[in-house]
Amino acid sequence: MEFSHRFFLLVILSLTYFASLSIAHIQVTEHGIDVFFDDQPEQTKVDIQYSHDLIHWLPQGEALLELPEGGHVFSDELDEGFKFYRLKQTSHFTKPVLIVLLDFSDTQFPANVVDPERSDEDSWAQLMFGLSQGEGNHYWNEVSYGIFQMQAASESYGIANNGVIYVQLEEAAPTSERYKVEDQTWIPDALDKVSEYMDLPAYDSNADGVISNQELSILFVINLPFSRISGAGAQANISINHVVDGVKLEKFTRTLSDYSSIGVNIHELGHHIFNLDHGQDASGTTMMGTGAYNEDPTITKFTSTYSKWGTRPAHLSADSKIRAGFVEPMAVGESLTQIPLYTAVSPHYNVVRLPALDGYVLIENRTQEGYDTGLPFAEGHSGGLIATKVVEFRRFLRTNPDVLSYDFAAYYRFKDYQDEFNIGGYRIYNISDPGEQMTFDIEKLDIAPAIIDYRYDYWITDPDRVGYRMLDFLPGNTEEIDFNTYSLSESPEGRYYTINLKAIYNTGDIITVNHLAEWESSDPYLNLQKGMINYGTDAIIRFNFDTSQPYVDRATLSVQYEDYQHELVITNLPDLTNP
Repeated sequence: MEFSHRFFLLVILSLTYFASLSIAHIQVTEHGIDVFFDDQPEQTKVDIQYSHDLIHWLPQGEALLELPEGGHVFSDELDEGFKFYRLKQTSHFTKPVLIVLLDFSDTQFPANVVDPERSDEDSWAQLMFGLSQGEGNHYWNEVSYGIFQMQAASESYGIANNGVIYVQLEEAAPTSERYKVEDQTWIPDALDKVSEYMDLPAYDSNADGVISNQELSILFVINLPFSRISGAGAQANISINHVVDGVKLEKFTRTLSDYSSIGVNIHELGHHIFNLDHGQDASGTTMMGTGAYNEDPTITKFTSTYSKWGTRPAHLSADSKIRAGFVEPMAVGESLTQIPLYTAVSPHYNVVRLPALDGYVLIENRTQEGYDTGLPFAEGHSGGLIATKVVEFRRFLRTNPDVLSYDFAAYYRFKDYQDEFNIGGYRIYNISDPGEQMTFDIEKLDIAPAIIDYRYDYWITDPDRVGYRMLDFLPGNTEEIDFNTYSLSESPEGRYYTINLKAIYNTGDIITVNHLAEWESSDPYLNLQKGMINYGTDAIIRFNFDTSQPYVDRATLSVQYEDYQHELVITNLPDLTNP
């Protein structure tokens, strides 16, 4: 059967076929992708089968027809310049979002100093639902490849149906101490006022009496300074279970009025709408990590003429894009050569997935373009591979900027961007120059996994960016950590600090062993606690200062895991016993 200007999804053999140690070679043609094996007769071509377990790369287009045999054919309207890239069959979709500006009886929302003609309501509507650079739906359009947009909720307040309602509470704003928002009456009282301007039961689409995140996401913008908030300045998926007009709102998201750029707010809605996890991100490579704070060269927050904080947040990581439904990965289990990767800002963006000891590794091509402009590649470089380690239950664990590093945005600060590396029992090599399309080779290594070293991770102040923090990585034989090197954005009173032990394997894997290690503190003033186990694998070890105990200026942490026994001294502890 002939199809002019149409392309078939060519076939990949089953995983059992790849069980041989053959090296496959990928050849891109104008009609698709050919895969060849050196040791097969007459350079046997392997067609690529559509499989949910394997690869989903084929041309992007609206007219996608599934054939009975599982192949696909596309309309004549496709760009013939495409080569080898992602497939996502998800239709365009929206999710309704409501922004509630929550004020107090004696406060007034910060004005829009960038565009003074805009009201508070109009300013927040433009920020979150606008389609210009630095605005919410402009961001989602780029990172979802046109798949997703936030839909302004229907309401009758002020400018009707712009998705923003302003409410003023009867009580005055607190002026001292910190408050846990969900323990106050602020959110229930605000919801009662919101119901005057919108039909909340209309969003209970399955008529179960509960409004879920998927039915309506509500972001409360609270007009308080961070100094009055207990916990993070912004937070998502907070249980509220407040009944109004006969339906129960299950959860809410909150932010602060000073956070008048998209970074933190889109980050929280990423949690709320898509249930995305945080990424441990030492170098600003993902919206769900410190990349939420990345800055636009010219745009400021609309409540400031100088602060660019969070005005051009980074793209979502490959894992977050997969979970959100924007892309599907190519799963690789054997040696391959000349694998093409298209950059994250390209409509042809694709991701390679490799198995690892405790999860998998995702490899993508990122360049300093679009919302990735702020990625911190090394001086003179503007792009390259980024490998993200995702452990069981999708817990992000990035690695350090040294010879065993695979967080490439940080790695490139120290190493040549074309250095080969091992990860997950695979060798990544023959990496091409950065650009819209890169290529690289994969060699599956015949190696038995074994621990070869350990390291500690903790958060420090980023020396290159004022007001930011980053992960620091210390060898497993480190004897002391100066507490003053921790990220200290405010008083340590009432706060906790983390320390994590990880095992370094000969496969290139770096795996948290906190949940298996035994930790002790030499002094009760440094109150050591094993935090809740996150997603089954990563137990956070954290400490704070117990002011009921006598002050000491140093304390020793003793840690044991299998045959690793070590003592780590934390020095220059703050004296919080005499406020």
